[in-house]
Amino acid sequence: MSEDQDLPPIPAEFEQFTPRTARVLVREGYRCLADVQAASDDELLKLRNFGYLSLAEVRAAGQ
Repeated sequence: MSEDQDLPPIPAEFEQFTPRTARVLVREGYRCLADVQAASDDELLKLRNFGYLSLAEVRAAGQ
């Protein structure tokens, strides 16, 4: 069974992100956009497979 099959469904708020970014956020326990926006850049960049492009995606969503 792959890791993706073990994840909960992607929240509707995350559908604006690329699938990779959305999967990372869900895997790391983020369930709503407000939680992601409240996280610091350093906190998000420490997530596995979450880089500067993903960070730009989530920061743009909050504007």
